[in-house]
Amino acid sequence: MFTDWSTISTAVDARPVTDYTVYPFLLPIVPAGYTGSLEFRVNLPADVPGATPLLVPFIGAPVARPDGPDADIEPDVDAEYVQHHVDNALRYARDVLAITPPTDLAFMTGYVGAQLGRMVRLGGEAWITTFGEPDGDGSGSGGGGAGSADGTKAGGDDSSPVRCLEPCVTIDVITSTAVENGNPPPPIPVAGGGAGCSGDCVNGCPSKKRWPGGRQCACPPPTDPVAPFDPNGKFGSAMGTGYVSDDEPLRYTILFENDPVLASAAAQEVLITDALDADKLDLDTFSLGPIVFGNRQVFPPAGVQDFFTDVDLRPEQNLIVRIRALLERATGVVTWRFISLDPETLDFPEDALAGFLPPNVNPPAGDGGVSFTVKAKPLLPSGTQVCNDADIVFDTNPPIITPAWCNGIDRDPPQSAVAALPPVSSSTDIALSWNGSDVGSRIVEYQVFASTDGGPYELVVPGTLDTQATFSGVAGRSYAFYSVARDDAGNVEAAPPAPDATTRVGTPVSARNMAVTVLRGPKRATFKEGSTSAAQRFAVVLQNRGATPEVIPDAAALAALVRLELESIASPACTPAPVVSLKPIKARQFPIRLKPKGKRAVLFEARLACAGDPAKGPGHEDYRVTARVDLAALAGVDGYAQDDVCPRRVSPPGVPVPNLDGSILDKGCGARLADGTFGGPVLLDVVLKPR
Repeated sequence: MFTDWSTISTAVDARPVTDYTVYPFLLPIVPAGYTGSLEFRVNLPADVPGATPLLVPFIGAPVARPDGPDADIEPDVDAEYVQHHVDNALRYARDVLAITPPTDLAFMTGYVGAQLGRMVRLGGEAWITTFGEPDGDGSGSGGGGAGSADGTKAGGDDSSPVRCLEPCVTIDVITSTAVENGNPPPPIPVAGGGAGCSGDCVNGCPSKKRWPGGRQCACPPPTDPVAPFDPNGKFGSAMGTGYVSDDEPLRYTILFENDPVLASAAAQEVLITDALDADKLDLDTFSLGPIVFGNRQVFPPAGVQDFFTDVDLRPEQNLIVRIRALLERATGVVTWRFISLDPETLDFPEDALAGFLPPNVNPPAGDGGVSFTVKAKPLLPSGTQVCNDADIVFDTNPPIITPAWCNGIDRDPPQSAVAALPPVSSSTDIALSWNGSDVGSRIVEYQVFASTDGGPYELVVPGTLDTQATFSGVAGRSYAFYSVARDDAGNVEAAPPAPDATTRVGTPVSARNMAVTVLRGPKRATFKEGSTSAAQRFAVVLQNRGATPEVIPDAAALAALVRLELESIASPACTPAPVVSLKPIKARQFPIRLKPKGKRAVLFEARLACAGDPAKGPGHEDYRVTARVDLAALAGVDGYAQDDVCPRRVSPPGVPVPNLDGSILDKGCGARLADGTFGGPVLLDVVLKPR
């Protein structure tokens, strides 16, 4: 299978690092025991003379595994892997296509899962068509079944170490500092010391000389002796900032190679020593991982800390490789020893040039690697650094020290918040901003959630590193917002118990707004049957909620401005209807001036002549009382009509009114309700006495 990757026009950038680009490669199926290679060609821009590309491959978790070695290839695709693709698609739609994705993603999740499952299934069919059925026992020490591998994720599972490609590309550690600064470490020289290493190699190759950036100084061996030579590397759990959460095992892989250029003989014995920091690492959780050399793979059982096995290389080589891996609990030192043995004598072979690891002229024959996992001790504070390197010895050569790999512990979730908003937003476009902080690693994603009128929260800003966005609201609706952050170690902030910010979208502030704020009156009127009741008095309180003073010139204007209505609710309705009139006001009290926020009580009298429901008490009321204000009586237009009628209900604790300073909170009007607001009906019960 060959793909011309020069046709790819869209790169997937590694966020938020610059100068590095991540290209995803999906191997639909990798049968157990299979060994293969990928060839990459990098064409550098013409305007970057002398640039050297640094390829850093990562092997991620399988997309799916069948249930067993004899299962048909109809995999259940890993849900987390599907969600990873869905999230990337949403981010691409938002950031590149500038469209707002839908909130219901069930169809998208199903589509991605089906496509990945189809890809794995077709990959298996293509393998069988080309190479025939794989061995029933898995055709290798990797066990039964077939799986798929994805090369897009850093860290992760206990997969085989990444091997050099031909032509060989050095795979080395990129420290978190180097990545964040966009500067990869300098390459290892393959001959003559080279710039930056000169002076360190005048008397051979001292074992602890280092390049700037932490790379081992690799100098050529003496020309006379015949010896193997080892360029090495060590990789840990996390790229990016180098932080992991405290519940994630630290995964380490130590790579070694018998250099195809500098080595002149096969290695008969390889000794790897790794001293663990017992003050920071929980040695009870240590577990040996896969061991590889050439095309051989050995898998110690999970949780094993002491492992021994012999690997028979015949018929390819007349050798047995004895492997012993051991964690010394008392010292925290882990050792892996590979020894080449003569199958007849079980001693070193008589041929001094016979060894299990030849110069890596034909990769991966001269490659090897060991791995292990271990958890940090509980309750280590965030920011704690756990650094580790290893010594590698080929035969009797001096030890070579791998670059140190440091993982930081980040046990604390990040903190974030949406900035406060004004009580009333004058525009339907609400400008949101948020920010956050993290102890240890860094925030890699924010999400913002919104609630409308006290309803359930919904995701309105999906995963992003942006810290501002515009939310489109609706006039008259109330909104609450909070943010959730995720850091580079995978810690996710919990949703807060209360929103970070709230606001209400008001209508544009009008210069004029008159409101009814209070309606009071008797609850019962009693009089003799066949007569007319005494005057029942009602009070209606008006408030000027506009930006300018209001002037009521006379009694006629006041009577047109505010009205009181008694509506019969008994069945049948009685006649004659009540007579409602404005309580007289002396002429000298006019004109009445109401400044902004000013209030005025207006009194009404109602006379009753009948009762529709002769019974009395709750449920037997005869009239519903309503008050209204109409600014047209003063030749004006009310810019906020929601508060013109009483009774009216509002959402607790009240609704901000769009007056000039936003200081008025409308708590409704009418009878008091249990939630502290007003808006209950104002009712009148008529009781008739017999003559």
